[in-house]
Amino acid sequence: MIRLFRSNLMRLKKSKLFYFMLICQAAIMLTLTLRYYFLKKSGFSVCADTLFSSVAVSEITAVLLAVFCSLFIGADYNYGTIRNKLIAGFPRSKIYLANLFTMLFTALCMNVAVMAVFFPVTLPLLGGFTESARYLVKIFVTGSLITAVYSSIYTAVAMMSKNTVVSLIVTVASFAVMSFVAMYLVSEINQPLTYTQMIENEFGEMITQTIPNPHRKSESVLGFYKILLNIFPSGQLNVLNSKLLSVWQSAVSAVCLIGISTVAGLTVFSEENIK
Repeated sequence: MIRLFRSNLMRLKKSKLFYFMLICQAAIMLTLTLRYYFLKKSGFSVCADTLFSSVAVSEITAVLLAVFCSLFIGADYNYGTIRNKLIAGFPRSKIYLANLFTMLFTALCMNVAVMAVFFPVTLPLLGGFTESARYLVKIFVTGSLITAVYSSIYTAVAMMSKNTVVSLIVTVASFAVMSFVAMYLVSEINQPLTYTQMIENEFGEMITQTIPNPHRKSESVLGFYKILLNIFPSGQLNVLNSKLLSVWQSAVSAVCLIGISTVAGLTVFSEENIK
């Protein structure tokens, strides 16, 4: 498997898309840094902690990974590289794992590209961290696990599908759908318990009345929503910087999703008829 992994690294070294992604990651962090810096100069209260989660994972990272994984692995099918590896005697499990580790390495490189801007530029401009080291480690570890989950799922989809376009559509579309679902769940959880309205009393005076919010779901339903947010990567990504994040639920879920997606992808890939 080491030989296969090294071969993939040589492909990465020559990949223009790979370098384009790294530049995008760095440029986005630089853009966000300058935006927050000018907000700070305008009197708004901002700090580096808000951007720190982007060091480990962000929506842009997830989308770029989906595109790159589909194109990188899809090229193996299109050019017959996987068939040639099988003819050369490499087991399918090693081919699959080599591609998985390549995607994980790619995700790591994308994080390093963000760090290359965050630590020398973002931290000095925004005045350093305000949260505790324990909180920052929690955010970074959870974010890294989310990235690993996306890498595993995208690898499974790309390895199960011989069609690059189909793989690309499935990964990007599923990410978009799950992100919208996660945003909906967060909005439902954040519904206020009560709201105020102006009514006219018996004396013809306008008074303020506080009434229960009829649109807020029951606590049992909201509790279920919170669990869903901490189970799936899109939900974890949406609550990464909020009190809705459950570290242990997210960690256990991430490990399970990595295992399930890898086993599923490897099982299907092992049965594929590759000509």
